[in-house]
Amino acid sequence: MDDREEIVIEEFKTSRKNIKNDGGEKMKKDYIIPVAYGIAMLLAILAGIFLLDMPIVIVCIILVLESMIGVCLHDMPIWVHGIEIIISIVAGIIFKETVFMVIAAVIYVVTIFALHFMREPKSQS
Repeated sequence: MDDREEIVIEEFKTSRKNIKNDGGEKMKKDYIIPVAYGIAMLLAILAGIFLLDMPIVIVCIILVLESMIGVCLHDMPIWVHGIEIIISIVAGIIFKETVFMVIAAVIYVVTIFALHFMREPKSQS
């Protein structure tokens, strides 16, 4: 073996060691936001089904649509988010499902915050 091959092997060993030590803690931090978002969605679905006696299909469709709208609008100015929340609550008033649409507006806000914190640059510590 010449010297060049030994250096490459040694660099590989040290780089794998660094990844293994940092990986566990970073992976735990990366899963906190999606898990919290999933829990919020699950709670909203259960509240719509059991507390408000709504059909499961309608609950899931409305909450998924609110999430998709949040994904599409997350880079917009704050006033656009305010208008979307007002539109959701007014739709709830019109269709006599105000409490559920307030829950859907909360899911919209949770989606915006989740995307904001997932996209923010990671600190190098």
